[in-house]
Amino acid sequence: MPSVFTLSPPTGSNATLGIRPGYASAGIYNVIITVNDGNGGVATRQFILTVNDKDPNQKIYIGFDTPAGTPWNSLTTPTFNNLKDSHDNLTGIGIDINTNSWIVGYLGPQTGNNSGIYPDNVIRQFHYFGLPWQSQTANGVISGLDPNRKYNFTFYGGSIWDVA
Repeated sequence: MPSVFTLSPPTGSNATLGIRPGYASAGIYNVIITVNDGNGGVATRQFILTVNDKDPNQKIYIGFDTPAGTPWNSLTTPTFNNLKDSHDNLTGIGIDINTNSWIVGYLGPQTGNNSGIYPDNVIRQFHYFGLPWQSQTANGVISGLDPNRKYNFTFYGGSIWDVA
Protein backbone atom coordinates (compact mmCIF):
# COMPACT_ATOMS: atom_id res chain seq x y z
CA MET A 1 0.00 0.00 0.00
CA PRO A 2 1.15 3.56 -0.57
CA SER A 3 2.36 5.29 2.60
CA VAL A 4 -0.71 7.57 2.64
CA PHE A 5 -2.94 4.51 3.21
CA THR A 6 -3.37 2.71 6.51
CA LEU A 7 -5.40 -0.39 7.23
CA SER A 8 -6.71 -0.97 10.72
CA PRO A 9 -6.58 -4.51 12.07
CA PRO A 10 -9.78 -6.38 11.17
CA THR A 11 -12.49 -6.61 13.79
CA GLY A 12 -14.67 -9.56 12.84
CA SER A 13 -15.35 -9.08 9.13
CA ASN A 14 -14.62 -5.32 9.10
CA ALA A 15 -11.47 -3.30 8.59
CA THR A 16 -11.00 0.43 8.05
CA LEU A 17 -8.92 1.88 5.27
CA GLY A 18 -7.51 5.27 6.20
CA ILE A 19 -6.29 7.68 3.54
CA ARG A 20 -4.19 10.71 4.50
CA PRO A 21 -2.81 12.39 1.38
CA GLY A 22 -0.21 15.13 1.54
CA TYR A 23 -0.48 18.62 0.09
CA ALA A 24 1.13 17.52 -3.18
CA SER A 25 -1.37 14.66 -3.70
CA ALA A 26 -4.21 16.61 -5.34
CA GLY A 27 -5.79 14.73 -8.23
CA ILE A 28 -8.22 12.00 -9.21
CA TYR A 29 -7.22 8.40 -8.52
CA ASN A 30 -8.71 5.05 -9.52
CA VAL A 31 -8.45 2.84 -6.41
CA ILE A 32 -8.81 -0.94 -6.56
CA ILE A 33 -9.13 -2.93 -3.34
CA THR A 34 -8.83 -6.70 -3.30
CA VAL A 35 -9.72 -8.77 -0.25
CA ASN A 36 -8.65 -12.38 0.12
CA ASP A 37 -10.08 -14.41 3.00
CA GLY A 38 -7.34 -17.05 2.78
CA ASN A 39 -9.86 -19.79 1.94
CA GLY A 40 -10.30 -19.10 -1.75
CA GLY A 41 -12.74 -16.24 -1.41
CA VAL A 42 -11.61 -13.10 -3.24
CA ALA A 43 -13.51 -9.85 -3.77
CA THR A 44 -12.41 -6.77 -5.67
CA ARG A 45 -13.97 -3.33 -5.49
CA GLN A 46 -13.04 -0.20 -7.35
CA PHE A 47 -13.78 3.47 -6.61
CA ILE A 48 -12.68 6.92 -7.67
CA LEU A 49 -10.82 8.96 -5.05
CA THR A 50 -10.69 12.74 -5.52
CA VAL A 51 -8.12 14.64 -3.48
CA ASN A 52 -8.87 18.36 -3.57
CA ASP A 53 -6.08 20.90 -3.69
CA LYS A 54 -5.54 22.60 -0.34
CA ASP A 55 -3.42 25.63 0.43
CA PRO A 56 -0.91 24.58 3.12
CA ASN A 57 -0.63 28.20 4.23
CA GLN A 58 -3.68 28.46 6.45
CA LYS A 59 -4.30 32.01 7.66
CA ILE A 60 -6.30 33.12 10.67
CA TYR A 61 -7.11 36.81 11.11
CA ILE A 62 -8.05 38.18 14.54
CA GLY A 63 -9.25 41.66 15.40
CA PHE A 64 -10.57 43.19 18.60
CA ASP A 65 -14.33 43.83 18.44
CA THR A 66 -13.92 44.13 14.67
CA PRO A 67 -17.01 44.22 12.46
CA ALA A 68 -14.89 43.38 9.42
CA GLY A 69 -16.56 40.09 8.47
CA THR A 70 -14.78 37.22 6.77
CA PRO A 71 -11.86 36.54 7.01
CA TRP A 72 -11.71 38.29 10.40
CA ASN A 73 -12.47 36.71 13.77
CA SER A 74 -13.83 39.40 16.05
CA LEU A 75 -12.65 39.02 19.65
CA THR A 76 -15.32 40.42 21.95
CA THR A 77 -14.11 38.61 25.09
CA PRO A 78 -10.66 37.55 26.35
CA THR A 79 -11.31 33.91 25.41
CA PHE A 80 -12.27 32.85 21.91
CA ASN A 81 -12.38 29.23 20.71
CA ASN A 82 -12.61 27.58 17.31
CA LEU A 83 -11.32 30.48 15.23
CA LYS A 84 -12.16 30.46 11.52
CA ASP A 85 -9.48 30.54 8.87
CA SER A 86 -9.44 32.82 5.83
CA HIS A 87 -11.61 30.31 3.95
CA ASP A 88 -14.28 30.45 6.71
CA ASN A 89 -13.42 26.96 8.01
CA LEU A 90 -13.50 26.25 11.75
CA THR A 91 -9.99 25.39 12.92
CA GLY A 92 -10.21 24.23 16.53
CA ILE A 93 -7.61 26.90 17.35
CA GLY A 94 -8.36 29.28 20.19
CA ILE A 95 -6.87 32.26 21.96
CA ASP A 96 -7.07 33.31 25.60
CA ILE A 97 -5.76 36.71 26.60
CA ASN A 98 -4.99 36.58 30.30
CA THR A 99 -6.05 39.97 31.52
CA ASN A 100 -7.86 41.38 34.53
CA SER A 101 -9.69 43.90 32.35
CA TRP A 102 -11.09 43.71 28.85
CA ILE A 103 -11.07 47.16 27.34
CA VAL A 104 -11.23 47.74 23.60
CA GLY A 105 -10.24 51.14 22.24
CA TYR A 106 -11.25 52.68 18.95
CA LEU A 107 -8.41 55.15 18.36
CA GLY A 108 -6.09 53.13 16.18
CA PRO A 109 -4.41 54.87 13.26
CA GLN A 110 -6.49 54.85 10.08
CA THR A 111 -5.76 55.81 6.49
CA GLY A 112 -9.32 56.87 5.71
CA ASN A 113 -9.33 54.80 2.52
CA ASN A 114 -8.38 51.26 3.62
CA SER A 115 -4.93 51.58 2.05
CA GLY A 116 -3.05 50.36 5.14
CA ILE A 117 -1.73 46.87 5.80
CA TYR A 118 -5.19 45.98 7.21
CA PRO A 119 -8.64 47.56 6.66
CA ASP A 120 -9.37 50.74 8.66
CA ASN A 121 -12.14 49.11 10.71
CA VAL A 122 -9.59 46.50 11.87
CA ILE A 123 -6.66 48.79 12.73
CA ARG A 124 -8.83 51.35 14.50
CA GLN A 125 -9.72 48.87 17.25
CA PHE A 126 -7.29 47.60 19.86
CA HIS A 127 -7.16 46.00 23.29
CA TYR A 128 -5.33 48.19 25.71
CA PHE A 129 -3.69 47.62 29.05
CA GLY A 130 -1.04 49.24 31.21
CA LEU A 131 -3.08 52.09 32.68
CA PRO A 132 -2.54 52.69 36.41
CA TRP A 133 -5.59 50.65 37.41
CA GLN A 134 -4.78 47.79 35.02
CA SER A 135 -2.22 45.06 34.68
CA GLN A 136 0.94 46.32 32.99
CA THR A 137 1.13 43.27 30.75
CA ALA A 138 -1.26 41.08 28.79
CA ASN A 139 -0.27 37.50 28.07
CA GLY A 140 -1.97 35.34 25.51
CA VAL A 141 -2.23 31.60 25.15
CA ILE A 142 -2.97 30.03 21.78
CA SER A 143 -4.51 26.56 21.98
CA GLY A 144 -5.44 23.82 19.54
CA LEU A 145 -2.26 23.96 17.46
CA ASP A 146 -1.08 20.82 15.70
CA PRO A 147 2.44 19.93 16.93
CA ASN A 148 3.23 18.45 13.51
CA ARG A 149 2.81 21.78 11.71
CA LYS A 150 4.89 24.95 11.67
CA TYR A 151 3.33 28.31 12.52
CA ASN A 152 4.22 31.94 11.90
CA PHE A 153 2.54 34.68 13.87
CA THR A 154 2.28 38.32 12.93
CA PHE A 155 1.04 40.86 15.48
CA TYR A 156 0.07 44.41 14.67
CA GLY A 157 -0.43 47.11 17.27
CA GLY A 158 -1.10 50.79 16.91
CA SER A 159 -2.78 53.71 18.65
CA ILE A 160 -3.06 57.44 18.20
CA TRP A 161 -4.45 57.88 21.73
CA ASP A 162 -2.45 60.55 23.53
CA VAL A 163 -2.86 60.63 27.29
CA ALA A 164 -1.20 63.73 28.70
